[in-house]
Amino acid sequence: MNKIIVTVYPLKIACELIGFKPSTLRKKALAGVYPSNVIWKNSCGSWLVDIAEWEKWQKSHQ
Repeated sequence: MNKIIVTVYPLKIACELIGFKPSTLRKKALAGVYPSNVIWKNSCGSWLVDIAEWEKWQKSHQ
């Protein structure tokens, strides 16, 4: 049986996992600090964060 691992979460849930405030992540995403494959705004207007990509990005920028 295959297991599905969900790595994309809404911003509020992802903030609890990452440890940042939602407003901080939104501001930095809009400023272009985080790439669009890490945090983006979907067509409905909700912000989404890919936790797996976040971890890869964090490791490469330390």
